[in-house]
Amino acid sequence: GYLGVLELGVAGSGGDFLGKRPVSASNPVPVYFTATKSATLTSTQVTVPATANGILVLAANANRLGATISNPGSVAVYISAAPTGLTTNNGFGIPGGSSYNIDSPLYTGAIYGIVASATQGVTVVELTP
Repeated sequence: GYLGVLELGVAGSGGDFLGKRPVSASNPVPVYFTATKSATLTSTQVTVPATANGILVLAANANRLGATISNPGSVAVYISAAPTGLTTNNGFGIPGGSSYNIDSPLYTGAIYGIVASATQGVTVVELTP
């Protein structure tokens, strides 16, 4: 896939803007698309247990362009940047059936997870160059 920039041009010239002249075959709206980066999506399944400390859900990656952690189950998963001391009280909760997007601001460090009881599978998708 590609990430890019989409630009819309203005129809006409000399002050004839899109609102003053209808768009037609003889008066088109130019559209320019410039691909800026190629990207790869990598999907991983991770089983998050109820442990004393969090387990690695997503490894640190300085080249990360974005990521999503999806929790398709019914048990909430709690995530944090620090594995030690992570609990269901201080972690960021991702309720069952929900997802968490890592995009803006982009965090490229490691993410750890924990659940209150039993285990919960999560899907981690990372976008890289």
